[in-house]
Amino acid sequence: VRNGEYHAIDESLQRDVPESTIVVRSSALEPHSLYKFFTGMQKEESIPVAAIVRKNAGLRTRLSHWIRANVFIPDARIGWTPFAVNQGKRIIKDHGIKAILSSSPPPTVHLIARILARWSRIPWIADFRDPWTQIYHYDHVKRSVPTQKLDRFLERRSIRECDRMTVVADGFFGHTDHESKCTVIPNGYDVDDLRFVQDDRRNNKFTICYAGSIKQSMGGLVFFRILEAVSDNKSIYQRMRVEIMGQVDPVIHGLIQNMNIKVEINWHGYTDHDEVIQRLSRADLLLMYISKSKIAKSILTGKLVEYLLMKRPIVAFGPLGGAADSVLKATQAGRMFDFDDEKNAGRFILQRFNSWKHGEDDFTPDEDVVHQFDRRLLTEKLAKILQGGENGRL
Repeated sequence: VRNGEYHAIDESLQRDVPESTIVVRSSALEPHSLYKFFTGMQKEESIPVAAIVRKNAGLRTRLSHWIRANVFIPDARIGWTPFAVNQGKRIIKDHGIKAILSSSPPPTVHLIARILARWSRIPWIADFRDPWTQIYHYDHVKRSVPTQKLDRFLERRSIRECDRMTVVADGFFGHTDHESKCTVIPNGYDVDDLRFVQDDRRNNKFTICYAGSIKQSMGGLVFFRILEAVSDNKSIYQRMRVEIMGQVDPVIHGLIQNMNIKVEINWHGYTDHDEVIQRLSRADLLLMYISKSKIAKSILTGKLVEYLLMKRPIVAFGPLGGAADSVLKATQAGRMFDFDDEKNAGRFILQRFNSWKHGEDDFTPDEDVVHQFDRRLLTEKLAKILQGGENGRL
């Protein structure tokens, strides 16, 4: 989208796009300026990620969230559709396109791809990096029955009419209509990110890093309650540091600020990818959350596999027995704790702290399993599907 509205833009990622890649931008009708006006935000402010799940919002903001969840179906990018379809038709005519790949979020991309596939008779692969109607946002927002029915109809139709589909993990959908044409391709890490890795000098404090947003739906306070608990021990809190890189919900941030935490916490806000990798690679422990939702067990975040590349131990909060928990166990890269398991998670963090304090290198992930998440290997799987489309064998 030309001059689109995004919660964050990282220009450094453009280096990952080959110079030979043809990028075509189009206009779009976006509701974000109206949202800002209606909720009293400044024009230059960015709309936070997952804004519609915020609690304790004012009346105007709650009304805006209801409109967003019930009027803009399947998502707020729906106004991009006519412009993207027109550009897509030109691209297909001018470049002899052999296959169409749509990757969500946002789900609007699948509506666009469906129109282009029906018009052109070109094979269409629909990729889902996140769920559609089952996404965690909607566990915390009131959606009318007609809205839910329409959204489920659009989801089922897209799944039914695409030629092939790929998903991050099983369980994204409340039905099995797609299984015969579905391939699981998890998120992967980019080995080229290792060029940003700094040296292995020992930190002067035990450093815990978190990269990503912290939303109310995560129940993220349990980690900070652990920090509050260790704040009774001067020999621990004076030798511990936490680095938070990403947007933090103002309500959550306010609650944390009111806690009696003596551990050093550095709030970096949104951070460019290059710097994130540098900080993660120097960490002694990496922190991760899986958002609470009905399908939390099916969530396998890109952040987790990026953490795997760093070869640093991981402490995670989320559902036990889910996709992320299985990866942590298989790779031996860390531990998953239930959302509210302060006691056992606290013990694990102190174990890692003591290992660091005594200079013990007892972290040994299974690198063969970790290697399975190399993006190059996963892209080969997608390439084979696309090649099938080119040869008419989807």
